[in-house]
Amino acid sequence: MKTRDGWTLGSGESLTDLLKRFESVAVAVGAPVDQLGPGLQLAEIEKAFGVRPHPELVEWFQWHNGYTEDNPQAATSLPQMIASSAQSAVEWGRLPAPNESWMLITEEAWGPVVDLGSPASSSMRVAFASDDFDPDRIASEGRLVVSLATVIAWWIEGIDSGGYAWEDGQWTVNANLLPESQRDVHFF
Repeated sequence: MKTRDGWTLGSGESLTDLLKRFESVAVAVGAPVDQLGPGLQLAEIEKAFGVRPHPELVEWFQWHNGYTEDNPQAATSLPQMIASSAQSAVEWGRLPAPNESWMLITEEAWGPVVDLGSPASSSMRVAFASDDFDPDRIASEGRLVVSLATVIAWWIEGIDSGGYAWEDGQWTVNANLLPESQRDVHFF
């Protein structure tokens, strides 16, 4: 559902529950979930960021710390996340410099980015990186997503609808099969 702050799930399902459900549906389509690294302790997460990050990022990295093997479309480990954001900022100019605010959460330069400046008392703002990434424009176009929970729920819906499939060792996308909300936000 679309709100003034962006697209949101509206169901109230917790990020932790959605991550567990995502893991289940990903296994069902053959994704190598067994290659996900173990989750991190809060102290490790805080050390990497230098501060306590948004509670949703803590949940994300406590669930799993990325893939243990290289996969360009996969959830990254915390060190890879920081390096990927730096590489994208420098090489492709798609994001502000690391630690300014927005950071990639997958290794793919076109993947979801999270706003590290999101207040801890509210849901995390999420967008989709592009060659002309501009958070203000994305917000004015109504393409911001409220919460990582919304992103994970959309991934689950996308898998269930056949819009996302695990084929030949990578996620593939058939945007025509994705729910309309994901197509509207260009979140694929």
